[in-house]
Amino acid sequence: MKKSIYKHIHMKKIIKYLLLLLILLSLGFFSGCFNFREVVNKRISTHIDDESLTREQLNADLNILLNNIRDIMPREYYVWPEYIVDSISKSILKNKTLSKSDFLINVNNLLVSFDIAHLEVSFPKKKYNPHLPYDGTEWPLKLSLSNSNLIVVKADNKHDALKRSRLKKINGASVDSLMTLFLKQCSGTPVWREKSVIDNFGQYLFLNKMPPPYKIDFLDSLQKQQTVTITYEDKNQSISASNDNSDDKGFEFNWFNDSIAYINLYSYQYQDIELYSRELDSVFKKIENKCSFLVIDLRYNSGGNSIYGDTLLNHLTDKKYRVPDKKWWMSESYKNNIKQMFPWYMRSIALKMMGVKEYLDSPSNTYYKFDENEGYTYPKQQIHPFRNKVYFVIGSGTFSSAIYTGIVVQDNKIAQLIGQPSGDVANAIGENCYLKLPNSGIVVSIPSACFVRPNRDLDMNAPLIPDILIESDTLNKYDRINICKWLISR
Repeated sequence: MKKSIYKHIHMKKIIKYLLLLLILLSLGFFSGCFNFREVVNKRISTHIDDESLTREQLNADLNILLNNIRDIMPREYYVWPEYIVDSISKSILKNKTLSKSDFLINVNNLLVSFDIAHLEVSFPKKKYNPHLPYDGTEWPLKLSLSNSNLIVVKADNKHDALKRSRLKKINGASVDSLMTLFLKQCSGTPVWREKSVIDNFGQYLFLNKMPPPYKIDFLDSLQKQQTVTITYEDKNQSISASNDNSDDKGFEFNWFNDSIAYINLYSYQYQDIELYSRELDSVFKKIENKCSFLVIDLRYNSGGNSIYGDTLLNHLTDKKYRVPDKKWWMSESYKNNIKQMFPWYMRSIALKMMGVKEYLDSPSNTYYKFDENEGYTYPKQQIHPFRNKVYFVIGSGTFSSAIYTGIVVQDNKIAQLIGQPSGDVANAIGENCYLKLPNSGIVVSIPSACFVRPNRDLDMNAPLIPDILIESDTLNKYDRINICKWLISR
């Protein structure tokens, strides 16, 4: 009897601990699911260390990379740079061993030879590579390019003396030579390359093994030659490092005056779509029947998910509109790589969130056959529509899905575009998946689809041109106030 009671008590304890363990595992599972952004960022970040790669490992990674590019990219919409690819491949394989950081430079150069902005290396991040002493995001200066001069627009308090200065040398290397080198290490239109380098200057220093501290020779605002050394102890000092803010709406709203409202739509990435929709609706509630002009600024929007642009357009039109024709090449490599972006426990949910789950079951080695109605978007009826004059501002910082929004607006005559040509071509290649090379840990982003604009212009090299051009130097100086003043002056 006592033995039976003891077994019963013992079994209750076991069940209790098993339940506790199940609860802890469940909490870990759901926290991982809800921290979707962090999980994905970690898996699509390059992981490198100080180990060298053998020639056999280099050859294996190269073959995997080139086979995946051939298999995944929509073949009719790009040219394979055979001579350059062969030349870089042979140069790599001359080495008996090669460090992972040197291989990273070579892989980057190989991808740049295709001159497709969305085909690129995912740079290592210190956050996911604890052994890295720095990753380039610590660079504390915000830069701009004016008449081929690199100007410091903004600096943290520690380097305040550099504000409005002209950089001349960094660690003894002339800024002109560095810019020439860095511009060759990224793809896209010339204006997009310039923006990419300026916005990610520290990462290009990292790629080329130029670690801090940085000895900076510069001309100050009085044209006096000066030298300062930039050091850092903590990444948080950087003004260029982005903060993870899950409550980021992706836009800012301001009134200019009683008749003009302004929205800076700066991001289509990672925001909570429900939060974005609610906040956007509250903006249109404020301006409904209260202003004559609405300015929507896409100059700082480098893209993401086009659903954010579609949500905005719901407020601007109630008529169906034509969207770019998606030429989506379906391959087994794409399907495998898109699945590997997520751990098994969140894969089904994540693929559904991305809107690609149903496509993964379609036939491979052919273009996906969309329903005819999928060439149109039917706006959802809104409580607070806006039917007065709308202007979209675009420029060299307008990229990817933000260009997609601009194309829809222009080709369907929903609003007027003003500003400068976009940072990438209008008929762009996108819909990326991520490939992790097994030996080097390098992650490469590979596009799988071409988006052909509704007006059927098949020029693969032309950017999106605004309806009304604003001179480049003038546009670069225009903040929201000056853009609105410009509209009034017309």
